[in-house]
Amino acid sequence: MESLNNILDNREIAIIIWLGVFFVWALSQKKIRKSFVKVFKTFAQKVIFISSILMVLYIGTMIYLLHRINLWNISYLSDTIIWILGVAFVLFVNISHAREDDYFRKAVVDNIKLVVFIEFITDLYVFNLWVELILVPVLALLGALLGAASARPEFKRVESLLAPIVGLIGVGFLAYAIYNMIVDFGAFLSMQNLLTLLMPLILTILFLPFVYVLAVYVVYDSIFMRIKKIVANPKLANYAKWQTLFAFHLNLKALNKWLRKVVVSKLESREAIKQAILSVKMSGA
Repeated sequence: MESLNNILDNREIAIIIWLGVFFVWALSQKKIRKSFVKVFKTFAQKVIFISSILMVLYIGTMIYLLHRINLWNISYLSDTIIWILGVAFVLFVNISHAREDDYFRKAVVDNIKLVVFIEFITDLYVFNLWVELILVPVLALLGALLGAASARPEFKRVESLLAPIVGLIGVGFLAYAIYNMIVDFGAFLSMQNLLTLLMPLILTILFLPFVYVLAVYVVYDSIFMRIKKIVANPKLANYAKWQTLFAFHLNLKALNKWLRKVVVSKLESREAIKQAILSVKMSGA
């Protein structure tokens, strides 16, 4: 069994400690406890609960297969957890945006931008635990203040004051990381570091098929609910649903066009349904 320091670095340990402190404080606040209950009830809804379980099983299978081909081990656990919370969970809760053009391409591109490499470099070299315990809350507070100030025009002066400070701290982190990288460049070029850099991209690419299928399911659910609402005849409604399945299969782009068509169409007969579907297919879907 790997020791804690082999799985988590000092920065991650500091973050966990402060999150634990915040969580204990949050549970002591009645209003926040009520908010937690509301969030729990939301995820307890049948569709969301089943989707969440399927996501966990899918990610577990991904990691198992990567482990089988020696591309994942316990040392990547913290990176994987960060990816789940920062990428997979965001893609999951924003599943409705999967209808947008270039959504899946953008999800991949976001993992190969220069900023990702810079974050990787700065996260590779961390300070002593006591330093990280001081830096984590300070940086979190500065980030929150800067975010709040940038969103409010009346706090423009505060933003202009904080932005250079945050930028200077970022440059300091980067300079420290580059110095350590140059001092021990051989260690930096290790396969372990390469996989650490590529792991979020690998996980995202493997996760996208699940997101796609879930997005297809969500669109089908919206279409079928709309058909049920506008088609009074149950047999005709079932016919419309089957025709939708036969015509569009897993074509998300076509399904989105069909959903928009269903919203404005009067599906009063089998012929009307066929013509509406044909018009969508003829539009290049």
